[in-house]
Amino acid sequence: MYHPFDMTMKLFKAESGVFQPIQKRQFGFERLEKHLEDWLGANPHLLGDDILLIGRQVRTDHGIIDLLALDREGRAVVIELKRGLASREVVGQLNSYLTIVNRWSDRELERNANLVPYDREVSNLVRRFKEHFQVSAVPEFNREQVGVVVAEDFEPDFIAQISGLRFDCRVLQFSNFVTTADDEYLLINPLHDSAPPEHADEDDEDEEGGEAASVPADEKEHFSKLLDRVEGLLRDACPSEDGWRLHRSNRFVQGVFSCWKTVYEGISLYYDPKDRTLQVHTNCLPRHNRALSALLTARRREIEEGLGGKVSWDDHSWSCLYETVPDDPEFIAGRIRRYIEVLKPYLDEALPGRSKAARGGDITKTQLEFWTGFRKYATEAGSKLRFPALRPKGWMTINTGGFLYVAIASQNRITVYIALKGKDRKKNFELLKAEKDAIEAEFGAPLRWEPLPTKKESQVQTHSNGKLLDPSTWPETYKWMLDALERYHEIFDPRVKRLKLKP
Repeated sequence: MYHPFDMTMKLFKAESGVFQPIQKRQFGFERLEKHLEDWLGANPHLLGDDILLIGRQVRTDHGIIDLLALDREGRAVVIELKRGLASREVVGQLNSYLTIVNRWSDRELERNANLVPYDREVSNLVRRFKEHFQVSAVPEFNREQVGVVVAEDFEPDFIAQISGLRFDCRVLQFSNFVTTADDEYLLINPLHDSAPPEHADEDDEDEEGGEAASVPADEKEHFSKLLDRVEGLLRDACPSEDGWRLHRSNRFVQGVFSCWKTVYEGISLYYDPKDRTLQVHTNCLPRHNRALSALLTARRREIEEGLGGKVSWDDHSWSCLYETVPDDPEFIAGRIRRYIEVLKPYLDEALPGRSKAARGGDITKTQLEFWTGFRKYATEAGSKLRFPALRPKGWMTINTGGFLYVAIASQNRITVYIALKGKDRKKNFELLKAEKDAIEAEFGAPLRWEPLPTKKESQVQTHSNGKLLDPSTWPETYKWMLDALERYHEIFDPRVKRLKLKP
C-alpha cells in the first residue's frame, strides 16, 4: 500500500554525522498567544526587518493591535499574531487595523505608541527613531502602512485573500521545535511579501495620480546631506521646543520643516528629479489650504515684497506658493528663514485653531471644572478614596503612604498610574514587575510598565481616550478613571504592604 510522503516541516540536528529529528511542538497546546507576542516583542528582528517596536496591545475602535512598529522608511508596521490557524477573518481584522492607522495623524500615532513615553510638548518618537536607526533626521512617519501576519498555519486561500488588500502585507509562518534536552528553536518561513523593500528606487504614484520619477541613489544621498546642512543652519529659526522638526520623505525626495506642535504646517524643500531643481514652498494640511490660499492671494503684493524674490502661486492641495532655489544650503536656509518671518502672521490669522484659546477657551479654568466634577462624581459614587485640595492643574494624586496613584487628564488622553519614587524606586519597580502577570490579570487588561531610568520615578500606567475640552464626554471619562484608580488601590496597596516596599 502506498503511503504519501509527510509534507510537514521537519528539523534535524546533526550528532556525529547522524541527523536526528527534533520534535515539532504545536505552539497552542503549551503556550498562549501572549508568549509569541513576548518573543517577537523582545526580538523584533525575527520578523526579518530592522524595525522599531513602538506599541503593544494597542487599543482601537475595532480591536487590539498586537504589535505596532516603524521601519527605517517611517512606514507603520501593523503585526497580527495567531498561535494556531489563521483564517480569512484575520485578513478582515488586519485590514481594519491598517485602515485605522492610515487615518492617524502624526500626533495620533505618537499617542498610540504606548511603548514610547508620550509628551505633547516634544516628540519622543522622533528621538527614539533617531537613536534606534542611528540617523540624524527622520522620514515622514506613517505615510504608508504595512501589515504582517505571523501564524502557525493558514487556510488554503489565505494568501489570495490578503493579496487583495490595498495595503502591502507580509505573511510569515512559524514553527516551534524542542529537543529532548529542552533546547528550543523557532523557525520563521516567509510565505508572502507584497511590501516594497526599503530604499526602493521604483517609480511611485504621487497624490495626483501621476508618476514620481525614479531618483538615482547618489542624488538621494546628496539631497539627504543637503538637508542635514540646512537643518543645522535652521536650528535657531526652527527650535524643537516650539514644535519644529525636519520631516523626511524619501519617496518624494522631500524635506519638510513642520510645526507639529500646532498643526501640520511649515516650509517644504522639494527636489524635482525630472529637471533636477530644488523648490522651497509653503506646506499645510489640505483642510486648511482653502482659507490660507485665499488669504495669501488677497495679500499677494505685500507678501511678494516681503519675500523679496520671484514667487510662484499654485492651488495644489498642499502648495500655496513656491520658488525655485539653487543647490546651496546657506541660500536655502536664508530663504526658509524669510518665509517663516513673512508668513507666520498669515498662518496665525488663517488658522485660528492653532491657539489654545480657540481650541477651548481658558484651559486652566477648564481643568479646574473637570477635576471639580470628578471629585463630585467620586463622592456621589461612594468612593472611599481621598482626594487632595483642587488646583487648576492637569493632574490629581492620591497619596497612599508615600506611593502615589496619579490621574492625568490631557486634551485627548487620560492616564492613571502608580508613581514609585525615592532611592528604592528601581528595586520596588522590579519587585512589582515580578508579579506582572498576576497584577494584569487582576486589573483585567495589559498595563504599561515604565522604569523611566532618566526620570525620578518609575510608573505602571493605564490609558484611555478622553476629551478634556468636551464636557459631554466627562461622565464616561469619570467612570473609567474612578474605576481605574480604585482597582489600582485594591491591587497595589496590599502588595506594597506585603512586599514591605519603602518609598
